[in-house]
Amino acid sequence: MELKDKILFYCVLTTILKDVLGALECSQCVSDELEDCAINPPPAKPCNAYQANQKGPVNCMKAKKTNTSGYLIQFIRGCTGVWTGSGCMPQADKTMLCYEICSTSNCNAANDSKISIIKCLLYLIYIIIGMTEI
Repeated sequence: MELKDKILFYCVLTTILKDVLGALECSQCVSDELEDCAINPPPAKPCNAYQANQKGPVNCMKAKKTNTSGYLIQFIRGCTGVWTGSGCMPQADKTMLCYEICSTSNCNAANDSKISIIKCLLYLIYIIIGMTEI
């Protein structure tokens, strides 16, 4: 097996094991504690043991709570044991809660990128190694 094939195999294997073993990483913040949560969230980190032990899949989520004028009241990014897709729900306090739930690591990042920077860098290394053998 060539080196570039080994690297590709390692990348694929670690990605699969990460998803299978439940080591999902999500950006986690609340705008009440981190003002930049909506536009500049912290790096993704593994969901904690409590969330990982919930029944059902562990997913990433982001939610925003707005008032009747559409003004942002609160923004949340984190982990959830619920899979409900996305949508908006009116709340009892006359606010609106809109949420998105996704199932890949770092899918709730600010840029909504489904491909992590690490995967891109590993793929770039794979391409460079392939080019040097030509």
